[in-house]
Amino acid sequence: MVTIPQRPETRQAEALDHLFSGFNDSNAPGMIVAVRSGPEFIYRRGFGLASVQHGLANTPQTRIRFASITKQFTCLALMLLAEESKVDIDAPVSTYLPRFRGPAGEATLRQFMTHTSGLRCTLELGSIANGYAPQPRDWQEQAQSRQKGLQYDPGAEQLYCNGTFVAISDVIEKISGETFPDFTRRRIFEPLAMFDTDIVENDHEMVPGLASAHVRNGERWERPPVDTEIRGDGGIVSTVDDMLRWLAHLRGTKNVGTDTTWEELLAPATLASGFETTYAMGIKPHSYRGVEVFQHSGGLFGLNAQIISVPEHETDIVIAVNGAAASATQLAFSALDNCLSGKFSEAARRRARTADFGYLPGHHFAHSSGVLLSFGDVNGLLGLSQMHMLPAPVLYEDEQSVFALFEEIGFGPLVWLKSDLANFENDPDAGLPVTIAGKKHQMNLLEKPARPCTAILQAAAGAYFSEELDATVAISASEDCQVAIQGDYSGVRRFSAFAISDRHLGLVSEDGAERYSMEIDVAADGISWGLWIDTHRARRVRFDRRDGDRT
Repeated sequence: MVTIPQRPETRQAEALDHLFSGFNDSNAPGMIVAVRSGPEFIYRRGFGLASVQHGLANTPQTRIRFASITKQFTCLALMLLAEESKVDIDAPVSTYLPRFRGPAGEATLRQFMTHTSGLRCTLELGSIANGYAPQPRDWQEQAQSRQKGLQYDPGAEQLYCNGTFVAISDVIEKISGETFPDFTRRRIFEPLAMFDTDIVENDHEMVPGLASAHVRNGERWERPPVDTEIRGDGGIVSTVDDMLRWLAHLRGTKNVGTDTTWEELLAPATLASGFETTYAMGIKPHSYRGVEVFQHSGGLFGLNAQIISVPEHETDIVIAVNGAAASATQLAFSALDNCLSGKFSEAARRRARTADFGYLPGHHFAHSSGVLLSFGDVNGLLGLSQMHMLPAPVLYEDEQSVFALFEEIGFGPLVWLKSDLANFENDPDAGLPVTIAGKKHQMNLLEKPARPCTAILQAAAGAYFSEELDATVAISASEDCQVAIQGDYSGVRRFSAFAISDRHLGLVSEDGAERYSMEIDVAADGISWGLWIDTHRARRVRFDRRDGDRT
């Protein structure tokens, strides 16, 4: 009997079928997948439903929102205007948008595109102020112009910020005289034959062939809260086929944009310290297992997506999830491992295990910049929590260190030396140094609260107001250990509080979706005259007491 060897592309397809088989559910939302590996192999499949309500299946032709993957198209659009000398990306943003005054206006358009502006993320500012309540289009503009200070000097650090890409959309419209959707369609999508791709700025709009986002509520599926305005930060709607066309263009011969433009688009940002980051202009270029990749993820409530391109091996991966309990990022890199098996020069990164660092979970560390980090266990893996968010297994280790990558968490990279971890295990009161984007910081261990949460809140009872957000925080002297927040477009939202220290508290919304860190500013007289709320991308949001005067 003669055994016919299986073709490599057949083996690849079977391996990918196995990877995604658990999401082929005819009663639940799922995902859409496209993989190109080399000149011959292309894998295109839909899994699960595009709409549970209408019983429509996901297919390779289904359109879906790709969220933050929009950012690379926004940057290319601005660079096309720079090619024509219509805009200078190294000029202060206030040159084009006078609403940015003071420190906020000093950052350049280049820094806006590389997340190095120092501005707080207006999506998270909007979340603090108004939760899911609809806000008008100009709310983000107002929030940006009201910021009195920056999180850091422009160019000094890097922290993912959505609001700057909304501003870039405004610059494109102002300079080109076209709407942002019209400009990107005419200058990018149509020349690249991406005919199923468009910028859809409002999820209330009916878009033919568009998959619905889904969130789970017990045994039911629901529509998630809708962002009323999504522009250069996350407005793109596309198909996996169109995204394959885009990735082939990104790594191949350029039909849109000059060679100089693409050199700038793909060049990692360098901070003022000289530290080279892993974020360029809307694209994350970095090494993965010894091969160079270009990638970006995207996510909104009920949706998450990931694209990866490996030029050296002509490999492109596109995954968009519309509600399945799955990480497009983890699946995409698993698919990449399968496609390039035997072609990597480095082993897969080793995830940090809780058992090897059992002294870390449960401890909280704070820095004066508002950064608050803690550790926890996630199914045996060491998890990292930022600003009281649920811990995520994003920590890796090598012989010398434990680290979290910027390209995964939008902050850092964070590096802890194992020698410093050993010192902390022996002397916890000494704190824990961490290197953030190449600069070493001392993070202090927060002492466990000496008073119950109710006593801390009773001492701080009062109303606090933020001019930057036009929002109020109300702390009552009741025994329910709750904090209320009301913005200019929301009703009163109640958060359960829990004490981390005598000054630091975690806030969790009633549905558990919003999680913030709050630090109470206690004066020498023992009276609280203010507080700060910190999120992952919006730190040191100041609230001052309304019902009293310090003098």
